[in-house]
Amino acid sequence: MNLKHKGFTLIEVMIALVLFGVFSLSYITGHIANISDSTTFKTNLRLRDLAQMKINEVIVNPPELSEALTSGGIEKAKFDDFPEYEYELEFKAVFIPEFDKIMGKKEDEDSSKASIQKRVFAVVKENMEKLVWQVRVLVRHLDSGETYELTSWLNNEKAKVVIKGF
Repeated sequence: MNLKHKGFTLIEVMIALVLFGVFSLSYITGHIANISDSTTFKTNLRLRDLAQMKINEVIVNPPELSEALTSGGIEKAKFDDFPEYEYELEFKAVFIPEFDKIMGKKEDEDSSKASIQKRVFAVVKENMEKLVWQVRVLVRHLDSGETYELTSWLNNEKAKVVIKGF
Protein backbone atom coordinates (compact mmCIF):
# COMPACT_ATOMS: atom_id res chain seq x y z
CA MET A 1 0.00 0.00 0.00
CA ASN A 2 1.24 3.35 -1.01
CA LEU A 3 1.35 5.95 1.82
CA LYS A 4 0.57 8.77 -0.60
CA HIS A 5 -3.08 7.71 -0.87
CA LYS A 6 -4.24 8.13 2.76
CA GLY A 7 -7.87 9.17 3.54
CA PHE A 8 -11.42 8.10 2.74
CA THR A 9 -12.66 6.88 -0.58
CA LEU A 10 -15.69 8.43 -2.22
CA ILE A 11 -17.80 5.39 -1.29
CA GLU A 12 -16.84 5.67 2.38
CA VAL A 13 -17.74 9.37 2.42
CA MET A 14 -21.11 8.64 0.73
CA ILE A 15 -21.91 5.91 3.27
CA ALA A 16 -21.04 8.25 6.14
CA LEU A 17 -23.26 11.01 4.66
CA VAL A 18 -26.19 8.59 4.22
CA LEU A 19 -25.85 7.37 7.81
CA PHE A 20 -25.64 10.96 9.07
CA GLY A 21 -28.73 11.86 7.00
CA VAL A 22 -30.76 8.93 8.32
CA PHE A 23 -29.91 9.69 11.95
CA SER A 24 -30.53 13.42 11.45
CA LEU A 25 -33.87 12.77 9.80
CA SER A 26 -35.06 10.44 12.57
CA TYR A 27 -33.93 12.96 15.21
CA ILE A 28 -35.74 15.86 13.54
CA THR A 29 -38.88 13.77 12.95
CA GLY A 30 -38.95 12.79 16.61
CA HIS A 31 -38.52 16.42 17.64
CA ILE A 32 -41.34 17.59 15.36
CA ALA A 33 -43.67 14.91 16.73
CA ASN A 34 -42.74 15.91 20.29
CA ILE A 35 -43.45 19.59 19.59
CA SER A 36 -46.78 18.71 17.93
CA ASP A 37 -47.80 16.53 20.87
CA SER A 38 -46.79 19.27 23.32
CA THR A 39 -48.93 21.84 21.48
CA THR A 40 -51.92 19.49 21.43
CA PHE A 41 -51.44 18.69 25.11
CA LYS A 42 -51.24 22.40 25.96
CA THR A 43 -54.50 23.06 24.08
CA ASN A 44 -56.20 20.13 25.83
CA LEU A 45 -55.05 21.37 29.23
CA ARG A 46 -56.33 24.87 28.47
CA LEU A 47 -59.69 23.43 27.32
CA ARG A 48 -59.99 21.43 30.54
CA ASP A 49 -58.98 24.35 32.75
CA LEU A 50 -61.44 26.73 31.08
CA ALA A 51 -64.28 24.19 31.31
CA GLN A 52 -63.56 23.61 35.01
CA MET A 53 -63.37 27.35 35.63
CA LYS A 54 -66.72 27.97 33.93
CA ILE A 55 -68.53 25.12 35.63
CA ASN A 56 -67.14 26.20 39.01
CA GLU A 57 -68.44 29.74 38.37
CA VAL A 58 -71.89 28.30 37.75
CA ILE A 59 -71.78 26.03 40.80
CA VAL A 60 -70.64 28.83 43.10
CA ASN A 61 -73.00 31.44 41.66
CA PRO A 62 -75.89 29.58 39.94
CA PRO A 63 -78.61 31.43 38.05
CA GLU A 64 -82.22 31.11 39.10
CA LEU A 65 -83.13 27.59 38.07
CA SER A 66 -86.52 27.80 36.41
CA GLU A 67 -88.19 26.70 33.18
CA ALA A 68 -87.34 30.10 31.70
CA LEU A 69 -83.67 29.11 31.86
CA THR A 70 -84.18 26.09 29.60
CA SER A 71 -86.35 27.95 27.09
CA GLY A 72 -83.47 30.34 26.35
CA GLY A 73 -81.51 27.53 24.72
CA ILE A 74 -77.75 27.19 24.85
CA GLU A 75 -75.76 30.24 25.91
CA LYS A 76 -72.70 30.78 23.69
CA ALA A 77 -69.91 33.25 24.46
CA LYS A 78 -66.15 33.77 24.32
CA PHE A 79 -63.80 34.01 27.26
CA ASP A 80 -62.61 37.57 27.90
CA ASP A 81 -59.04 36.56 28.70
CA PHE A 82 -58.83 33.83 26.04
CA PRO A 83 -60.50 35.07 22.82
CA GLU A 84 -59.41 31.99 20.87
CA TYR A 85 -61.77 29.87 23.02
CA GLU A 86 -65.56 29.91 23.23
CA TYR A 87 -67.97 28.09 25.50
CA GLU A 88 -71.52 26.78 25.47
CA LEU A 89 -73.54 26.68 28.65
CA GLU A 90 -76.72 24.60 28.86
CA PHE A 91 -79.09 23.97 31.75
CA LYS A 92 -81.57 21.10 31.96
CA ALA A 93 -84.06 20.14 34.61
CA VAL A 94 -83.68 16.51 35.58
CA PHE A 95 -86.24 14.19 34.02
CA ILE A 96 -87.32 11.01 35.77
CA PRO A 97 -89.35 8.50 33.75
CA GLU A 98 -92.72 7.24 34.94
CA PHE A 99 -92.82 4.46 37.54
CA ASP A 100 -94.25 1.84 35.16
CA LYS A 101 -91.48 2.47 32.63
CA ILE A 102 -88.78 2.09 35.27
CA MET A 103 -90.32 -1.08 36.72
CA GLY A 104 -91.14 -2.53 33.30
CA LYS A 105 -94.76 -3.18 34.24
CA LYS A 106 -97.86 -2.70 32.22
CA GLU A 107 -100.63 -0.44 33.51
CA ASP A 108 -103.05 -3.32 34.09
CA GLU A 109 -100.69 -4.93 36.65
CA ASP A 110 -101.82 -3.01 39.74
CA SER A 111 -101.77 -4.14 43.34
CA SER A 112 -102.03 -2.31 46.65
CA LYS A 113 -98.26 -2.56 47.13
CA ALA A 114 -97.63 -1.17 43.65
CA SER A 115 -100.17 1.58 44.30
CA ILE A 116 -98.26 2.73 47.39
CA GLN A 117 -94.97 2.51 45.53
CA LYS A 118 -96.42 4.62 42.72
CA ARG A 119 -97.63 7.30 45.15
CA VAL A 120 -94.25 7.46 46.91
CA PHE A 121 -92.48 7.49 43.57
CA ALA A 122 -94.73 10.29 42.27
CA VAL A 123 -93.85 12.49 45.27
CA VAL A 124 -90.12 11.75 44.92
CA LYS A 125 -90.28 12.35 41.16
CA GLU A 126 -92.07 15.68 41.54
CA ASN A 127 -89.60 16.94 44.14
CA MET A 128 -86.48 15.66 42.39
CA GLU A 129 -87.49 17.30 39.12
CA LYS A 130 -87.75 20.64 40.96
CA LEU A 131 -84.61 20.21 43.07
CA VAL A 132 -82.00 18.75 40.72
CA TRP A 133 -80.71 20.40 37.56
CA GLN A 134 -77.89 19.56 35.20
CA VAL A 135 -75.41 22.04 33.78
CA ARG A 136 -73.27 21.27 30.73
CA VAL A 137 -70.23 23.29 29.69
CA LEU A 138 -68.56 22.74 26.33
CA VAL A 139 -65.36 24.67 25.57
CA ARG A 140 -64.09 24.89 21.99
CA HIS A 141 -60.74 26.06 20.61
CA LEU A 142 -61.68 28.17 17.60
CA ASP A 143 -58.56 27.47 15.52
CA SER A 144 -58.30 23.70 15.93
CA GLY A 145 -61.97 22.92 16.65
CA GLU A 146 -60.98 20.72 19.62
CA THR A 147 -63.58 20.56 22.40
CA TYR A 148 -63.83 19.59 26.05
CA GLU A 149 -67.13 18.98 27.83
CA LEU A 150 -68.06 18.83 31.51
CA THR A 151 -71.40 18.26 33.20
CA SER A 152 -72.45 18.60 36.80
CA TRP A 153 -75.55 18.54 38.97
CA LEU A 154 -76.95 21.67 40.57
CA ASN A 155 -79.22 21.89 43.59
CA ASN A 156 -82.11 24.32 43.21
CA GLU A 157 -82.00 25.89 46.65
CA LYS A 158 -85.15 27.94 46.02
CA ALA A 159 -87.30 24.90 45.31
CA LYS A 160 -89.50 23.70 48.15
CA VAL A 161 -89.94 20.01 48.95
CA VAL A 162 -93.61 19.22 49.22
CA ILE A 163 -94.82 15.88 50.58
CA LYS A 164 -98.54 15.46 50.32
CA GLY A 165 -101.01 12.62 50.15
CA PHE A 166 -99.62 10.53 53.03
